[in-house]
Amino acid sequence: MSHTLVEDARTPQAQTTHAALAVQAALLASLAVVLTVVGAVLASAPVLLSALLPLTATVALFLTWNARELSRI
Repeated sequence: MSHTLVEDARTPQAQTTHAALAVQAALLASLAVVLTVVGAVLASAPVLLSALLPLTATVALFLTWNARELSRI
């Protein structure tokens, strides 16, 4: 009959494996956060574009009008 001691599970190799798994878990969690933020930004991009397009058109019209007024002087 063989006995397995708890100390046998605490080898340096097992500790290294646990540390590597902890690092991988942290990286996976940070990747999930980054992908969530990127997804939220991409999802709101059409809303931002629909708001910026009229503003850009207004600025372009103003600059065109301003250039005409300055050319009269």
